[in-house]
Amino acid sequence: AAAALATTWSLANHSVTGQARGFAVPVDVVHLVAGSVWLGGLVALAMTHVPARDAVTLRVAVPRFSHTALVCVAVMAATGLFQAWRQVGSLPTLFATAYGRVLLAKVALVVVLVAFGAAARGWVARHYGAGGNRRRGGPDPYQLYAFYRRLLAETAVGAVVLGLSAALVAMEPARSAYTGRRSTAAPANTAAVPVVPEPVPFSAGSGPAARGAVLLEVFPPKVGPAQLHLSVLGPNGAPLNVPEVHAAMTLTGRDLGPIPVELQGAGGHYIGQMNLPFPGRWQAVLTVRTTETDQATVRVVVDVSA
Repeated sequence: AAAALATTWSLANHSVTGQARGFAVPVDVVHLVAGSVWLGGLVALAMTHVPARDAVTLRVAVPRFSHTALVCVAVMAATGLFQAWRQVGSLPTLFATAYGRVLLAKVALVVVLVAFGAAARGWVARHYGAGGNRRRGGPDPYQLYAFYRRLLAETAVGAVVLGLSAALVAMEPARSAYTGRRSTAAPANTAAVPVVPEPVPFSAGSGPAARGAVLLEVFPPKVGPAQLHLSVLGPNGAPLNVPEVHAAMTLTGRDLGPIPVELQGAGGHYIGQMNLPFPGRWQAVLTVRTTETDQATVRVVVDVSA
């Protein structure tokens, strides 16, 4: 049942897009199940087993969970490295994107959890013996209370890790965000020179519409009412008909957006009406869906004057 629930989550997140999709979904399921067993076991110990102070139950449950947690951590580390490679790709991407920075925060907290776990394994070995050796007398009430407080702290950190994991699912992966930023970056000394729009490439999964480019133009590029013209092009430069296209405008300098732009059109060319309230370097966030499960996000810089 846990694996089935994890599969539904994996099929709704970034595992179904990008590189190595056929391998990414089962790896993500294993990662989720291992994390659930680890953190779920912490909750069980902290909320039921330890407060009950049943010496017989603790003598069996605590050493068994200690061993299980070690296996789960090893599995999570291996699968997490694979996922990081898929969604990040390189060290510059890790530090230059919001996704990468949130991932770093998650990894730092996981390291804290591993440190808690290592200390807990030492505690278990001292008080229950290796593998729950019954010749050990077990902890006294004061020692058990100290262990209980450590479990609560570990559970709290685990809850924060879950929150960061949920945030990562809702964010654009670092690899695609960094690629879009590099492909749309404009030199600082070209503000006064008319900019000729250039196609920005995208890649989403496999199939005839998996690769192409988007061509965006905002007219007029000034504060006030404007039109967004968007063309989706195939590898040969011809219009590409895709199932769905979304557009939104953001102005990071003022922490404004994303402002959705309703697009009208078909056959690879779309027009949207919008109103730009401020000048500055806006960013058009374009999401192109090529199949039922594949999509790519492209960011295009639009300089808006007063």
